[in-house]
Amino acid sequence: MRKKEVTLVHFQWYVLVVFVVITSFFLLRTNFTLTGSPVYQETPTQKEWNFDHPANYTYDSSLINLSNRQVQLIPKISINSWTTEEVSEAQVTSAVLRKPGNPHDQTTEVRSKDGKFVILNKENSWLDLTFSIPLNNGDVVSLYLLRSNNVHIPIYLCDENTTCSASGYGQVMFNENEGWYNITISGLVSPQSTFALDPPHYIKVDYIQAVHKEILQHNSTNTSYPSSATIETNDFDLPALSSWQTFSQEEELNSQNIAYSYSADSGVTWSALSQDGNISSFSGNKIRIKALLASDGTGTPILYKLSVDYIARQCLEDWTCIEWAPETCLLNQTQTRLCTDAHSCGTETTKPATTQNCVYVPPACTENWTVDYGLCQSDDTKLKFYTDNNRCGTIHDLPSDNNTSISCDYCTPSWQEINDSCWPGNTFTSRFNDANNCYASTGLESDNRQPDNKVSACDYCALHNCRGSFGELYSVLSNETMQINAINRTSTSLELISDQTLESTPITLVEYSSNPQNNTPSAVPFNRYVDIHSNLSHLSSVKITIYYTDEEVSQANLDENTLKIYYYYEISQAWEELNSTVNTTGKYVYAFVPHLSLYGLFGQEKTSSSPAVSGPASNSGGGGGGGGGGGGGSYSSISSNAESKKSSRVPQTAALPLNTKTTSSLEAEPNHSSAQHCNYVLEVSLPEEISLVKDGSYRGEIVNKGNCAIQKLDLYLSPDLASLIDLPQASFADLQEGNITNFVLIRKSVKENKWFDFFTGSAIADLTTPLGLATSTKTSGYMTLECFDEQHSLFKQNITFTVEVLKVGETASYLSYVFFSLLFILGIYFFLRIRKSPRFKKKKSKPT
Repeated sequence: MRKKEVTLVHFQWYVLVVFVVITSFFLLRTNFTLTGSPVYQETPTQKEWNFDHPANYTYDSSLINLSNRQVQLIPKISINSWTTEEVSEAQVTSAVLRKPGNPHDQTTEVRSKDGKFVILNKENSWLDLTFSIPLNNGDVVSLYLLRSNNVHIPIYLCDENTTCSASGYGQVMFNENEGWYNITISGLVSPQSTFALDPPHYIKVDYIQAVHKEILQHNSTNTSYPSSATIETNDFDLPALSSWQTFSQEEELNSQNIAYSYSADSGVTWSALSQDGNISSFSGNKIRIKALLASDGTGTPILYKLSVDYIARQCLEDWTCIEWAPETCLLNQTQTRLCTDAHSCGTETTKPATTQNCVYVPPACTENWTVDYGLCQSDDTKLKFYTDNNRCGTIHDLPSDNNTSISCDYCTPSWQEINDSCWPGNTFTSRFNDANNCYASTGLESDNRQPDNKVSACDYCALHNCRGSFGELYSVLSNETMQINAINRTSTSLELISDQTLESTPITLVEYSSNPQNNTPSAVPFNRYVDIHSNLSHLSSVKITIYYTDEEVSQANLDENTLKIYYYYEISQAWEELNSTVNTTGKYVYAFVPHLSLYGLFGQEKTSSSPAVSGPASNSGGGGGGGGGGGGGSYSSISSNAESKKSSRVPQTAALPLNTKTTSSLEAEPNHSSAQHCNYVLEVSLPEEISLVKDGSYRGEIVNKGNCAIQKLDLYLSPDLASLIDLPQASFADLQEGNITNFVLIRKSVKENKWFDFFTGSAIADLTTPLGLATSTKTSGYMTLECFDEQHSLFKQNITFTVEVLKVGETASYLSYVFFSLLFILGIYFFLRIRKSPRFKKKKSKPT
């Protein structure tokens, strides 16, 4: 081949390579596609974060509050609260002494402590008081009372023009000594300025005033802010970014500070934003902004908006669409079309709509409606509706009762008979219960119409092995006598008085011919036992009468005059004798009993020496006393084998007499009484003789051996003993079953602590007694124990004992004064000797 031909071939190859390179560069530069080439333009744009969607930001919600397009620190608010007490005095503006038909104004006598006094006597007078300001609970009414011979007198405070039989708004005990006595007001519904002062016995009132206390509430608020907290935006990504321009913000610093930074790697690293906001040197297609809000604690900066300016490289879309299809609108009433971008930008910012609604014109159709029903609901209704089998899409012939409710039966009751057991009234009741429990599901009265209860006859004693039974429902009126005649069925009648009003309360009596309990008393049983039950409580009087015949007495071989009623004491499991009265003419025995329980008739065997007595005969017995209007109580003591540490005598344990009452159980069935029997038994540790010669005090204990709590226990000393010994704590509250409490008796000479007691009291008793300067003396008296429930006294008992104390004679008192006089003279003598001594004179003349 010639040289020119070779050169031409090489040139052709060079041209081909250059063409391919230029074509490839052009294709890559213009992003060539099958539909056309993209056309771009650069557009200045701004991105704003205006905090309208909190979920688009990252922040600590406990430190930052983002709401109402504002970002600020959350204040910490602390409230300090305190109270102050404001005390004011209330003076008596009116004091009227109320006597029957003869009131007297005594305001001047009680407005100053000047010896002018008002005499009050419960039998014919009380004192109405009006204070200068209204008083409330917790305020104190102070009385200055002059000396009186009455001891332990309660003084009551109650409403004006009202006498007090118990504490109304407070009380205080007067102990016969002159001085101040305070009544703390309680139980007021609202403040009031008028009251009545009412003692049960004679007192002399010199001065009355009151102290009103008011508690004032104060609050102060302190507000502080966190030292700092941050909030971040999400990543803002721009694939078609040309360049970043500036960053700006809208803020309100309020003397605080906000620092800004940005991140190009989704928050891994951060760079501070310059103060001029220039970010043109920032490279990368995404950016994240962070704001650091800083505070000195006194306020918070507020951030309203963040923004960045940038230049976007935007493709210009060029859309072309074909015609809508289908040309005729179908049943779905929608048409679509296809649109293409001639510039193939890959975005759809300006893309036209590709779907549209159209109007469907249906062909002629005949409606064919069939009825259908929904499920039955709990209100006994179901929905009635229609369906067009031809699906015409029209409702020209739709029935008018479409979508209406009709009746149905959601639940059908199934009434089943339930029988009560036979009760002492010789009847049982049949009730009905719905096994399907429809009423609970529907709440409809039509599902709650149960059949009427049926009452049928039965034989209670045939089922329970008794002689006769009685049961009725009674309406009880407060403090009115209710008589129950059950003689025909149980040979027993009752007379009850209760301080409560009840309707339809059941009372049952069941008579047994044999002892229902295993044990019997020493008396011979009459073989008539009556078990009485009721839900009545607070019985103030119960009289039980048990009838008999001469034939029954003869068969039992008993002396008619010895018949007595016993009751079964469940705690001791023994029969206790009651005070009983026999009426031999009427052939009955009656007793006033403490509560409703199991009772029996007992007596002594008839002997040939038993006298015949006609007419009523009375028998008295011990045990089971207290409560219910009658029944005596016996005082018993239990001796201990242990020697007393405080006395040479063995201490006695006094078991106070029983006092019982019946408390109804609210959960009991209507035909059965479920009463709890309260038996109050106290054991008091107290020797018959106490020596306070060497030991100035004696400590005893009180044990609640009963089965019920005692709300309050008060102790009193007789006047003879009160002059020698003190009882520091004389009232005890809430003494529960089995609890032990202590009381202390203190010799008064120990408490007085006079300067010469060391020489005249027990400290030198062993020295003075042989000389006849001091002798021991014994005084007898008693300590009274009184127990209360919420409103009434349960029982009261005196315990007699003797106290031995040291009595110092006049000689001992005279010698004590002589002794101190000699000490004083000897002191003066030695003082003068020391002053005259040469050593003292030399020391005094030594120059300083």
